[in-house]
Amino acid sequence: MHMALTHLNTVVLYDQTSSGRSAYHLPRGLPCPSVSTDADDSKESGCWAHSMDYDVATNTIRPLSIRTDTWCSSGSFLSDGTLEQTGGYKQGARRIRYFRPCADRNCVWNESSSTFLAEGRWYATNQGGNNLYPFVHLSSDGNLFIFANRDSILFDYRRGTVLRTFPRLPGDGSRNYPSTGSSVMLPLEHSDNFQRVEVMVCGVPPPVPSRQPLTATSTKA
Repeated sequence: MHMALTHLNTVVLYDQTSSGRSAYHLPRGLPCPSVSTDADDSKESGCWAHSMDYDVATNTIRPLSIRTDTWCSSGSFLSDGTLEQTGGYKQGARRIRYFRPCADRNCVWNESSSTFLAEGRWYATNQGGNNLYPFVHLSSDGNLFIFANRDSILFDYRRGTVLRTFPRLPGDGSRNYPSTGSSVMLPLEHSDNFQRVEVMVCGVPPPVPSRQPLTATSTKA
């Protein structure tokens, strides 16, 4: 599940389409795309919502139609507030999607039918054979903030150089794999010309439950 907070105090949620029907049917008038099922890559009607527009102030939701699978994809906000979303699973691996938030809440997902990624991207930050699955944010200085396990760095991707190594987060267990938490870059401030950057990382239980099957024990619900 992806969640993206927009500048209009709404949250765009989207998830994989290959899991089948969701709990929300698309409203009349919205197109029902054909989506691949996870089992055999066959096609079925996509008249079930796999994306939502949530209004925080009114606590209301609006189902959205999304054409291809966004499972384990990547996304980022453009300078005008548009959410750019790339990659995904199976037929969505090379797709590029856009969602431009609007005050009247009539905005929809737009997916390019002529421009695609050069290569499919699924779990886009998992490269080199390591199961780190890091959180990656573009900093205000053009470098990358990369967080994996409990460690983080500021990385100059142009020169392939680590510019800064940040202190390790206290506590036990990994914050991003195998039980993945969440990370978010907090809003930048106009007062300092958008230079101060803060990233919040939260979630993930302690590592004890993942070890319990090895000792034939379980945690009570």
